[in-house]
Amino acid sequence: MRAALCAQLATLALLNVPAEAAENLEKLKTKLARQQDPADRAKTTVKIGTILVDQSARAFAEHRYESGKAALEDYLGYVRRAYQDLQASGRNARKKPKGFKDLEIHLRKAALRLEDVARSVPYDERAPIEAAREEIETIWESLMRALFGLKPRPPSASPPEGTQEKIR
Repeated sequence: MRAALCAQLATLALLNVPAEAAENLEKLKTKLARQQDPADRAKTTVKIGTILVDQSARAFAEHRYESGKAALEDYLGYVRRAYQDLQASGRNARKKPKGFKDLEIHLRKAALRLEDVARSVPYDERAPIEAAREEIETIWESLMRALFGLKPRPPSASPPEGTQEKIR
């Protein structure tokens, strides 16, 4: 346990995280480890995710690309776990959206934030940001299907007739 805490603190030091944010992040991680309910775990993951996306954005803005990439990888690990926990719970997202909805809203905001971050980063350094954004969007689409029963449209399919305006 002590070695894990030291490793987490070392990671936070590499990310150059302010002390208050690091403390809050550690408290949230401890809270997440204690929680059993997948919906509550998803809500806590949203809070952790917000901090990690902010850390990643700050690192990329300061040209610390390896630190930004590490924060993104950490973030994706938490998001994957929350999504898997919600799926494994067997809950019907339409009838009991607690957790599903929170994660969906967070992922939509995170994808937009990462899109903004990617625009500010040199092209050669965008790959991890784009990969993370794509994975986030894939999970988001799955959550939308679970929440609203939407069927995915094949990527090559054209939009339904009448939905495109004529360009003049």
